[in-house]
Amino acid sequence: MAYIDESSLVFGSARRLNVGTDCAHRAPTESDVCNRGQCCAVRLFPSFMSSSTLKSLLKAFKSKKPKKSGSNLQPVGSVSTGVVDSTIQASSSSPTASNDPTGAPSFFNKASNFHIQDFKYVEVKNQASAKSSGWDLLVEKTAHTALYDSATRFDRPKCDEDTRVEVLSEIMGWVQDQEAPTRLLCMTGPAGAGKSAIQQTIAEQCSRLGILAASFFFGATDEARNDALPVAATIAYQLCLTSATLRSSISAVVDQDPLIFTKSIEKQVTTLIVNPVLHLQAANLSLVDLPYVILIDGLDECKTEARQAELLEAIDSCITSNKLLPFRVFVASRPELVIFNALQPYGHLHQVAYHIQLDNKYNPDFDIERYFRRRFREIARRCRDLQAQGHLWPSQTDLTSLVVAASGQFIYAATVVRYVEEPRDSPVKRLKAVLSWTLGATTSHPLSSLDELYRQILLKARHIYRDIDNSREDLVMLIRMALDTLLRECYNRDKILFSELGGVDSLLYDLRSLLFISRPSEETDKLPTEGAQKPVALQAHHWTFIEFLSDERRAKDLFVCAGEYTDYAAGSCLAYVDRIIACDEGTVRKDNPMLSSCAWIFHHLISTSWMGLRTIGAIERLLELNWWDWLSLDYTPMGGKLVYHYCIIIPMVQHALSYRYNRPELGKQLAASWETWVRSSGILDLYRRKTRPASPPDFQECERCGLVVVKDRPDAVLCAPRQVTFDVPPSLPPPSSL
Repeated sequence: MAYIDESSLVFGSARRLNVGTDCAHRAPTESDVCNRGQCCAVRLFPSFMSSSTLKSLLKAFKSKKPKKSGSNLQPVGSVSTGVVDSTIQASSSSPTASNDPTGAPSFFNKASNFHIQDFKYVEVKNQASAKSSGWDLLVEKTAHTALYDSATRFDRPKCDEDTRVEVLSEIMGWVQDQEAPTRLLCMTGPAGAGKSAIQQTIAEQCSRLGILAASFFFGATDEARNDALPVAATIAYQLCLTSATLRSSISAVVDQDPLIFTKSIEKQVTTLIVNPVLHLQAANLSLVDLPYVILIDGLDECKTEARQAELLEAIDSCITSNKLLPFRVFVASRPELVIFNALQPYGHLHQVAYHIQLDNKYNPDFDIERYFRRRFREIARRCRDLQAQGHLWPSQTDLTSLVVAASGQFIYAATVVRYVEEPRDSPVKRLKAVLSWTLGATTSHPLSSLDELYRQILLKARHIYRDIDNSREDLVMLIRMALDTLLRECYNRDKILFSELGGVDSLLYDLRSLLFISRPSEETDKLPTEGAQKPVALQAHHWTFIEFLSDERRAKDLFVCAGEYTDYAAGSCLAYVDRIIACDEGTVRKDNPMLSSCAWIFHHLISTSWMGLRTIGAIERLLELNWWDWLSLDYTPMGGKLVYHYCIIIPMVQHALSYRYNRPELGKQLAASWETWVRSSGILDLYRRKTRPASPPDFQECERCGLVVVKDRPDAVLCAPRQVTFDVPPSLPPPSSL
């Protein structure tokens, strides 16, 4: 079969006719006839022809009636197919270069005695039309940070050389055995067992082999990839990169239904992935060369169990159970409730999935010891410590102690290595400290050794931080504030809350083994004004560190509740406001962008209902200044996608002030002025424009405020149509991000 790609028909330029590009039988050289003559009954064009001649030829093909054949070929999206029952003949009267308005050399110039017979063609629309609104919208809905090679996934983990050999070999054997009966592989293992490193390694190997169709790496702290809703769009985008025909077809589908991304995951998978691929088969196009491996990592980091279950059901019903599709899907996750139940004998994946459990069967201790040996040798080569350069460092006893402490968790090993390789100190000294910490670990839970490691690193860093300036705030409290994902969406946060501390970077001192900084992209992050600044993102190397800080039982005396850093941030906001007013000689300019940023940060802080003396004092002072006038909608966090459900938040904050803090009059005053601002500011209209979908099965609308919430999401309870009453002080869920 020969293919004509209209991307070659660029007016005013001579381009080689793209014939045989996708033909599975094409000959080794362009000048030869395809070696499956029954398929491609046409000699591949060896020369150039003008764009006008090409267009005339294509027009001649289109004007012929297709033959009736056994397969009923139908157009797919912008793809046309057919069989021309004619012989196009030419003599010396063929068009010449002088007749061509483009002035380009003509294929038919002085040509004679040639014919094209029984020509089958597939016409793919040009690249300009493929880059339509449908394609642009698909790119917009793609979670680019979820790709295996995304630059935003800092320090992507992967298996060290000669480690995880057995499990990697088993996975790649399953991947490449396309005749295997199971087309879904589920790998489960505890936190820190190395699941993401294995997925990353498999992704890179499949990419080198040309069989990687798509990947999606979930991330609990990344709003772009902590929900399953963009999975289908992200997979579809990557499939488009593998085939111009698929790109044209999928773009056309999105053009026809731009709201497809708001529909159920099953509907999205069917529309954006399954149907376009099946249409390739309907057009007699071979799927042999189509990449077929789909990788999904960290399903447990999808923020709701309902979405996790919906994605697994869509994969099972739409992809792996359809034998016409070539895809094989590899999912990695902690054995949390959804995937655990699905893989049980009574679960819907038990009979259809190949299950790998990362346990002692794969001898993780041997791999961890080999990892330690290699990494410590590299550290010894780079450092100037003579003790480290000796062949006896580290001793076998030390390595055994580290392996026992790791308990099969690669995250422990990786954290130890990052801590020991810190260049400001001796690696020998640091390793001795780590070994002494392992003695304090208990065996009450699987992460006890890792928790003790986190604890000791934090204690040492906090001690150094205080030695530099004893008047500084507590380091752990500042880290909790910097890790707050909602504060991170407030413009100018760093100037207001961290400028006097030396910036967020100053918190990393001696903590780079646990944390790193991701800076916003100037190209992708649109700012409301030229002076606005998007905060840098302080992120943990592994999600277990966030869990450690948030769990009082694990963090113990290092635990910092949200109320502590809320109180500090509120005081910092008020101090910044007072400095601005002092600089303006006591006047308040409502259009000051920094005042607007302070107001939105404070708005978020009081919305949590966790307050201390500084927060309450800030409320009184800001009410005197009528701070509602500073809340410019241009500075709304996430441009209005971060939604606050005021019909619940305002009564909860009023209740907290009245009963938890015994300030009923202040609560009443704040609630009245807050409700006035909500009605007059247009904030609800902004939220409705940003979040209103068109898919009733998945969304519901609050009867009081009219805002839309997603069913089965934690924030759905915030807009339940009921009277708000409290018998005990409430615990407020965070605002939603739709």
